[in-house]
Amino acid sequence: MYFTVTTSAGAAGRWVELVLENPVLALVNPIANTPIELNGEAQRIQLPIINLSPYPNPSVQEFSIEFELPESVIGQDVELYLIDQLGRPVHSQPIISDFTSLSALVQIPASINSGMYYLQLKSSEGIIGNGKVKIIR
Repeated sequence: MYFTVTTSAGAAGRWVELVLENPVLALVNPIANTPIELNGEAQRIQLPIINLSPYPNPSVQEFSIEFELPESVIGQDVELYLIDQLGRPVHSQPIISDFTSLSALVQIPASINSGMYYLQLKSSEGIIGNGKVKIIR
């Protein structure tokens, strides 16, 4: 075997630790698309999985979400997208990412119909969070 893999989860999301026995392998960080230094020690790769749990859900006019950002995206442009069942973004809202613990109030535009929608939280590193919300009109 060339490496061992363990997965862990915490408030900031999930991560994978790789302990490399043969540092000849080439690995790439799936978020930043950058090489991971291989030195035979455990490497931590932050996966883009923040669970977004809107409240209230179902929602009529607005909902709020609370989450913790990975430190790697603090200060970057972060945007929350509301995506319909066909995968089309129907609403977006910038999130100020100056702190790791955040809450956001999302106003649902009147043009959005009833239905189930996906939430995606995106930064320059890609999708860093997801969830679902049901909207009732």
